[in-house]
Amino acid sequence: MSRNVALPKLVIAHAELGIAEALLDQLSASPVNQIYIGHSLLLAEDTSSSSTQPRAEALHNSGLTLSYQVEVMSVTAPWRSALLKSLDLNKELKYSTFFQLATVRPNGKPANRTMVYRGFVGESTKLTFTTDSRSSKMDDVKENPWSEICWYMPESREQYRLSGKLYIIKSDEKDAELKKIWHEAWSGLSTGGRGWFTWPDASQPRTENDKEFEKDPPGQDEDPLSNYCLCVLDVFECELSKLREKLRIEYHSKEEGGKRVWTQHDMNP
Repeated sequence: MSRNVALPKLVIAHAELGIAEALLDQLSASPVNQIYIGHSLLLAEDTSSSSTQPRAEALHNSGLTLSYQVEVMSVTAPWRSALLKSLDLNKELKYSTFFQLATVRPNGKPANRTMVYRGFVGESTKLTFTTDSRSSKMDDVKENPWSEICWYMPESREQYRLSGKLYIIKSDEKDAELKKIWHEAWSGLSTGGRGWFTWPDASQPRTENDKEFEKDPPGQDEDPLSNYCLCVLDVFECELSKLREKLRIEYHSKEEGGKRVWTQHDMNP
């Protein structure tokens, strides 16, 4: 009768998740080695015959089977490349860049609204979108910067939940690098996107004067309006649900040696 012996978790640290052949060297002592990255059997090696079968469907053995639980660790956030791929798969849908942002009001009640993705800050995990300094979310973030994005991709049937701390870059920002990012984001807005910041204060009652919504905004190369703000969400956790694959992946970060290290775990959807 065969029996299964669960060995301690093997933690693999690497920057690119596609390379795992080196793992076999660490497991060469066992009769049968099964190496999993996430939910997929990546490599299977039968050391008795010295044969390696990449992506084998299964190994049948009547003796002792040793199984390893693999936790993938990476300095590069693995969810970031997945999100960019999802955006590419859904690019024909104009609204694929729209997501919902949840914050907590100063009175403790939840608030939610739709925002528009404006890209990452360089190669980081800091995701950006614009807002108006007259918006109520400014008070939310001042009181509690923790926020969460919920983002559904209809074409690929994927949902991302990204949680982290929000920082808002305003016109009076003193940090030169942040001010540069703020200005570059303004330059990337369409005429309509820049035009939103010429509209009347959203906290005030609507009037009959439609001309208040017809003002020409400054150009892309001109100074932004003072009420224009750039929100930067520094993502600490991500949850990706892949409905077609019946899979949910949790990504968590922690500080190690002055760097943010990411782990991922496959979960039931």
